[in-house]
Amino acid sequence: MDAPHDGERAVTAGRHIVMMDLDGALLDSSAQHAMAWQEALAPCGYRLSRQDALLHVAHNGPGIIPPLLSRADLRTYGEAIRAMYWAIYTRRYRTTVRPMPGAVELVHDLKARRLQVALIGTGRTALMMYFLERLGLREWIDVAVASEDLNSGQPDPYGVALARLGASSQEAVLIGTFLSALRAARRLGAPFIAIGPPISPYENWAQAGAAQSFPGFAELRASLADLLPAGAPTAWPGKPANKAGAPPQWGEKWLVVTRDQRVAT
Repeated sequence: MDAPHDGERAVTAGRHIVMMDLDGALLDSSAQHAMAWQEALAPCGYRLSRQDALLHVAHNGPGIIPPLLSRADLRTYGEAIRAMYWAIYTRRYRTTVRPMPGAVELVHDLKARRLQVALIGTGRTALMMYFLERLGLREWIDVAVASEDLNSGQPDPYGVALARLGASSQEAVLIGTFLSALRAARRLGAPFIAIGPPISPYENWAQAGAAQSFPGFAELRASLADLLPAGAPTAWPGKPANKAGAPPQWGEKWLVVTRDQRVAT
């Protein structure tokens, strides 16, 4: 864990906007997205191993077509494969997705510190709202950006989130587990806080360019006072503690994926 030392001011200090991806930060959904890609590509004759599918999601996020298709096939079949992928994920795997351990509590902590929270999704608004409702977080998120919020003039969802908040990247920090989120932070010039083990080919998150890294959300929550000190203006109201309600009641059957990519049911 690369937490700041005593007397050291964290590079994230003074920033009042926290941007997180729906997948890879709030949701532990990498395995489900990887399997959806495997199934969507198979009818076209493309075989993607489980390990390669998981690595693709970790590198590029869930919504990017794996780089198996030729340019001609991508032009001809790309949109159909993408549509099949989202249909498989939504209909077959959506209900098996769980939140990252401690991620919901982190959002509560951020709002208690009077910080603004922006959530970035690669799917459509309906899918994002489904998960926010299940997690009891709909009223805790300041800005949510989904695929239909993007256009040719502003294709960057993180830029859309900042524009909606009337803020700049100098006021923001990104938190996530994917290299795609780290690259987004780099484009914005915003610090990236990494959660979980580093992703190949990097041996550690500092080597990849993360400002800080933590084994899990519990360790990040324990360091919030140093990373994101309280003191945001009162114009940014935090949600009262009793808005959290009881923990969501999840189903009996889940696909549980550990961080070393083993799967058990």
